[in-house]
Formats: sequence, C-alpha cells, structure tokens
Amino acid sequence: MARFQRYRREIASQPPAPNRTRERGTLEALARRLEEQNTAFQSAGKSWLRGDDTRRIRQERATTVLEINLLLARLGEVALIERLERIPFQQKSEELRRFLSTQLD
Repeated sequence: MARFQRYRREIASQPPAPNRTRERGTLEALARRLEEQNTAFQSAGKSWLRGDDTRRIRQERATTVLEINLLLARLGEVALIERLERIPFQQKSEELRRFLSTQLD
C-alpha cells in the first residue's frame, strides 16, 4: 500500500514527457531489475538457499512486475500487460526488451 501511494504521488507530480524518455528509462531500469531477480531466483533454485530467501526473491520479483505493469498502464500499453501476464517471468524480460527496442524509439 505504501509503495502504491508513493507511486501515485510521483505520478501526480510528473506529467508524461512528450517523447516518453523518462518512462523509457524507468522501464529499462525495471526490466534490468527483473532480469537480475530472475537470475537470482534461478540460482536460488539450484542452490540450497533457505525457503525464506527464495520467498523473498519471488516477492521482490512480483513487486517489480507490478511496477512494470503500472508504468505500462500509464503508457497505455494494456495489450502488452495482458501478454506479460500469460508468460513465465524469464520471457517477461525478453518481451519487455522487444517492446523497448521497437515501440519506444
């Protein structure tokens, strides 16, 4: 709840940039974070990390996807959000990279 309220304050204070450079930068950073979290989650599965660690990584990854969805909604990319909901986490990163390379240029 606190994260959403912070997001709402940030969004209210920043109208969308005409060329979307700020949103693109934020989305690129979130895509990188998701890739890192996917790598950490896969590594956790291969090692013997405690259940708390894997649970924390999974929760952080879900939070990142929520932030991505909020930003995409702000950009009006509802169809992309729907596609992302149906694919595994690793493919979400790949789909975001494709979107960034083709749609926001």
